[in-house]
Amino acid sequence: MGLAFLSPGRGLCLLAALASTTTHATPLGDALEQALARQPEAQALHARQDEQAALRSAAGGWLADAPALAVGYRSDQWTDDQGQREWEAELALPLWLPGERGARTALATAEGEVVAARLAALRLELAGTLRDALWDHATARAALDLADQRLATAEQLEADVARRVAVGELARADLLLAQQETLTARAARLERQTVLEQKRRRFSLLTAGTEPPAATPESVAAALSLEQHPQLESARHEVAAAQGAVQVATAVRRPGPELSVFGRRERGNAVEPYHDSLGLRLSLPFSSTPRARAADAAAQAALTAALARYDQVRRQLGEEQAQAVAAHTTAATRLTLLEQARDLAQQRLALAEKAFALGEHSLLELLRTRSAAFDTAAALHEQQIALARAAAHLNQSHGVLP
Repeated sequence: MGLAFLSPGRGLCLLAALASTTTHATPLGDALEQALARQPEAQALHARQDEQAALRSAAGGWLADAPALAVGYRSDQWTDDQGQREWEAELALPLWLPGERGARTALATAEGEVVAARLAALRLELAGTLRDALWDHATARAALDLADQRLATAEQLEADVARRVAVGELARADLLLAQQETLTARAARLERQTVLEQKRRRFSLLTAGTEPPAATPESVAAALSLEQHPQLESARHEVAAAQGAVQVATAVRRPGPELSVFGRRERGNAVEPYHDSLGLRLSLPFSSTPRARAADAAAQAALTAALARYDQVRRQLGEEQAQAVAAHTTAATRLTLLEQARDLAQQRLALAEKAFALGEHSLLELLRTRSAAFDTAAALHEQQIALARAAAHLNQSHGVLP
């Protein structure tokens, strides 16, 4: 009739199997890649990588834009028909402004790095979501395990009480109380099983059908430099891209020049021979001061916003890391205290069971002691998982992937 508690060693071993609901469980890292592959934002970022590659290629070209060919023909055959004919072909070549080509190349490169950094930050963000989902599932699995233990103990107690009622050692009211305890334990188990299924479905939804892998506690990784954190890297590259946009706005204060090469073949009338000629034309648009100022102002505003966001992310990450370290320390200390409380609860329960067997305690007193012992055991299991979750959060705050 004794209550089956898990020792600290068995409790830690249990964590490795809390989420093993299938023999086909995959590591969390593999689940992360599957979840990332179905993220719309990740798909959009991959498409932007192709876009940025094309922009870098265009910025590295000799021309500022695609050349244009114009062809013309003129004749008097629909008027006085004296035999006048003229053919003309012109090839327009858009040219770079001074400094524009280098500025656009640098901007395209910076924007490509922004996309790569955002992908890394998105991967870390999704890892945090999966870590929470995994340990939510582990918590629900541990709760079901405790509910199974409680139900088994309640059924064992009910059978023992029924035997003692049959021989006249206990009153029938005690049997009714034991039966009520069994029904309560069975209802609690059903509730825990429903919660576990909900947590399993949530993880599966995030990972395109992947079952939750084994919830193995993470080792606390060596802290990365704050400057290496993917979210701060992303913010830093956004600042670099905004600076590149300012350089482009500075270089491009007017439309670019255009060099045209044209050829002409013509005659004045039917008796004249044809004459051929070649020519060059250079077009230099004037600067539009209001438009240039507007472009400069927009680029500077974007740079200011990027710098402000970088500072905000830096402060936020520093605070999150400090909180994660404190939470991990607190969780470890609380686990030690709960292990001591569990030992005391076991000793008290053993004495209560012996006293009940000798008729010195009532069944109600035993049930109260047993309930308190179960509560202590549940708190210990929850704290074991809380410590593992705190380690995952600490790694997450330092930008470490699972």
